[in-house]
Amino acid sequence: MSLPAHPPLLIRIIALQKGAFAFLLLLIAVGSILSWRNYSLLTIWAEQDALTAEFALVDWMLEKIVHLGVPTLKLVAVASGFYGMLLGTAAVGLWLGKLWADPMFVGLVGLLIPFETYEVIHEASLPKLALFIGNLIVFSVLLSHWLRAVKLRASGQAETLGESTL
Repeated sequence: MSLPAHPPLLIRIIALQKGAFAFLLLLIAVGSILSWRNYSLLTIWAEQDALTAEFALVDWMLEKIVHLGVPTLKLVAVASGFYGMLLGTAAVGLWLGKLWADPMFVGLVGLLIPFETYEVIHEASLPKLALFIGNLIVFSVLLSHWLRAVKLRASGQAETLGESTL
């Protein structure tokens, strides 16, 4: 049994979902950068126009951003941007079946499990529990896929490593 040329459908779906999440993180990073660089203008605009905002989401976002403060916005921008770039890179690599993507993806997904565990224990809610269980399932599937690929490569049943897989 050899490694398939392309990852299984479930792995591709996970890569697509996490790639979309990475894009969202990058949008959050850009929004945070724009917010902190224009913080004084944003607070003035929010005070004048946020009360007349037609969309609840815009109002909610402005409320959150205005109360965060510049240091927190900088931290949000750096953390979400860095994690989003890494997750996006891993998602593309996983989608394309690259050897380096499996351990990178497993590490990035597994990195947040301790934080999610803390959240579920100390601030339990049904949505947080559902997200935590979903991420544990994704982590298990990715880990299983990676270990299977390592086992196949070690037993010599996989294709030789060439430029197409690196």
